[in-house]
Amino acid sequence: FREESFRNRPLHRAAAAGDTDAVAEFLAQDINPYEQADKGITPLFVAVRNAKESIVRVLLDRYEEDLASAREAVKHWFPWKVEWNGWESRPILIAWTVEECERAVALTTPCPADIPLNTQVFVWLHRMHDGHRFVALDVGNRSKMIAVFRFIQQLLPNGVLSLDRSDFQENCDNCLQIACGYSSAQIVDLLIASGASLATGSGSNDRTPFMAACEMARESMVKHLLTKYGDRFDPTARRQDGKNVVHLLAQMQKHDLLEKLMDRLVQYRVKQFRVTDSQAFNEMFCYRPDSEYAYDHLWYYVRSPAMKKLCANYVEQYQLDVSTRLNDTIVLEYLIREGLFLDYCYKVIRKDLSLLRVCGRNDELAILHMLILSKRLAFVEELYRDHGEIVKSIFEADTREPSQAHVAIRYLVREADESGLQFVLQHHREYYLRDVDKLQESTVDMFVFKELLQTSSRVVDLLLEAFPELRDAINIAKHANKQTWELDHDFYEQFERLRKCFSETVQQLEANGKQLEQYRDESDQRSFLHIAAFSGDPTLVEKLLGRPGFDVLHPDRQSLLPIHLTDDESVFELLLAKNETTQLAYSTDKGYNLLHVCSQRGFRGPNALERLCANGFDVNGAAPDGQLPLSLASCCAMVSFLLEHGARVELLNEQLVEANLSTMRYCAVWELLPHIIHLEWFPRIAHCYLPWMVGSKSRDSFSCSHEDELTAREDIRRVLFDGLYNHSPQQASELFAAVCCRAIVCCSRWFLDYDYDLNYDHADDTGHTPLLGLVSYMEMPNYDIIERLLQKSINVNAVNVWKQTALILFVTRFQSAQWNGHTVETARLLVNRGVQIDAQDEDGNTALHLAFSEEHWELVVFLIESNANLALKNGAGKVACEMVPTFRQSLYAFMR
Repeated sequence: FREESFRNRPLHRAAAAGDTDAVAEFLAQDINPYEQADKGITPLFVAVRNAKESIVRVLLDRYEEDLASAREAVKHWFPWKVEWNGWESRPILIAWTVEECERAVALTTPCPADIPLNTQVFVWLHRMHDGHRFVALDVGNRSKMIAVFRFIQQLLPNGVLSLDRSDFQENCDNCLQIACGYSSAQIVDLLIASGASLATGSGSNDRTPFMAACEMARESMVKHLLTKYGDRFDPTARRQDGKNVVHLLAQMQKHDLLEKLMDRLVQYRVKQFRVTDSQAFNEMFCYRPDSEYAYDHLWYYVRSPAMKKLCANYVEQYQLDVSTRLNDTIVLEYLIREGLFLDYCYKVIRKDLSLLRVCGRNDELAILHMLILSKRLAFVEELYRDHGEIVKSIFEADTREPSQAHVAIRYLVREADESGLQFVLQHHREYYLRDVDKLQESTVDMFVFKELLQTSSRVVDLLLEAFPELRDAINIAKHANKQTWELDHDFYEQFERLRKCFSETVQQLEANGKQLEQYRDESDQRSFLHIAAFSGDPTLVEKLLGRPGFDVLHPDRQSLLPIHLTDDESVFELLLAKNETTQLAYSTDKGYNLLHVCSQRGFRGPNALERLCANGFDVNGAAPDGQLPLSLASCCAMVSFLLEHGARVELLNEQLVEANLSTMRYCAVWELLPHIIHLEWFPRIAHCYLPWMVGSKSRDSFSCSHEDELTAREDIRRVLFDGLYNHSPQQASELFAAVCCRAIVCCSRWFLDYDYDLNYDHADDTGHTPLLGLVSYMEMPNYDIIERLLQKSINVNAVNVWKQTALILFVTRFQSAQWNGHTVETARLLVNRGVQIDAQDEDGNTALHLAFSEEHWELVVFLIESNANLALKNGAGKVACEMVPTFRQSLYAFMR
């Protein structure tokens, strides 16, 4: 709001500077004083925010002068009494230029009285035209609807003739709200005297000016508003999100201001709504957000000691209704769990023991159980002493499965709550013994019980003392072997400790007499040397090899040596140097030699591979199962090395290549394909490649792996596409649908280029056909694909599982569609092809509903011009024009 913020707006800049002469001069130069710079910031807004009272007076004088001309027009043209100012609550747009004024008069209604006030849209003309200065648009004439709608959109940047709203494009704070939050009482008085409303909310949550003053903790302004204008607004009004000033002050921990306001707020509701003090208080304090954030209620924000103390007094004074529902519980359960106002909670429970039966959080446990779990045992002891049979029956009530008593003991054991568990066992041991199986399920059989055996022996002892029947189950749990994944987890944790602190970890691991080389993971029986080789850590490998117990010839469960697991050349050399002859001669259980395994793992070190060849390894040597180094090669470097060293592609066959395709990296496939695509057996496996290439890849992943190669190698591409289609038109149809739904546009185009006889209506698991996929997910321009697909014999009215048509999906994705070259022409293409324009999705929304909701005005115009039904209601009972934000609905009410 500083001068330099408005370099291109002289009137705003003068208002910010407080230069009265400059403001008057700019107004005389015909600069629009209602035009907003950004987010509703008009010159008046700037003057109010900067507390420039003299500028505010000048601009308000101009506003009152312009509004007076509107009143004159009302008096002469409309058959309403001028003192009845209901018309001022309707949108009053501004026609500033000569052309706009002419257009406004052309679209005016000859008889405003025939149009209901709640649909009227007025226009104030900066320049008199044909005797008009203030007109009502002809919103009742259906033939002019589109013209009126477009004209409204044209006028919105000019601003609004109103003090309660300066912008219909964004929901911005109005001037009075800003004045109450930042400016002086004198400016507030000026605005109110000019007609600004204290009852009107504005901004993203429709907060009132009084709320703004409270949120800014402006005590003097709050007092001023209540004292001078207390009868003009509801100080307990709620914002759009359901919060009132009580919730806002509690959220901000403003206990001092809340204390000064509370009695005034309560008495206002008592007088206005004729309720008791307690009813007024409970209504004000109640806040249940309509959202997924269950914690977001008033009591969640009672945190500071001062706020807790203040609210404790109010809770007692006004008798808080503890049975009030919150999102996932009731107030009483939340207060007990969080330790708030416990004395009051206990008093209420003493008066009404039935509260102990009420279920709290997630409807899982009753209040009695929550008292125990929350460690309120002194009070619970009192209840058992004074009302033993009643509370005992509540605790043991078998009204559900599992019972609340069994759920409670599960929590107590899991949290290792010794005092709570001891209390429950003291009073309910006989109940649990009625069904030992359920008891065991709720205690010993829990997943965390193994951990409790190590960390909370006292809890285990309590269970054993109370239930000897569980002794066998507990002993089994104590001596149960760890599961495979647990053993693996421990092993790899030990390995990481070895990498970070070798000597210290070795001492710890060998402290129990077990040597370092004896440690193995459970899944593959690999030693630390195997894992170090796999990790490519030469430092750790060297340290391990320096210990006498590690043997490079010790295989894992798959008969692999450490050297078989590395793709690091330095690690390879370290391992091979330990026992070169034996390792070079070693074969796995499958009969694979070191070259076979290196090929399969994708070893990239040329020096090591050269060394293998120099030691007599045959690059064409077959393993017992027929696999060759070339058929096993999983990376491009390996394929290239083998081919350069005499590997013969004619030794390959379709079985060998197809069997290894799933383990090959994409680079290896493209390195090998040019050498085998001409072989006579290749067409028999060509269909395998495209589904493997696409797989579950996203567009980004596909473009980084196969797109460039497919684009560059048209000969290979055509063979792969033809191979898939010739093998199975159904599989080709499925793949076409997949690439359309994942925005892999290159493949979509190639399918259409080759003009196969596919099922172009094939739907995936969510009902998306290729057309639905193309319009719902766009990362690249695809208009040409949609256009070509629509020329096929397809069902253009196919819907997915959410009943969304192609038109509905296109409208919902229109923002991203525009980034990728789409315009309204795509929607026109769909409509011309026969898409049902009034089809409704599972929520009852039509394409027009969604166009209004997303504020895609060009689509709104197109759909209405295409005869979309404006009167259709969705599942929430809304017509299309009611899908816009609340603050803007008055503009489009005529489009019902």
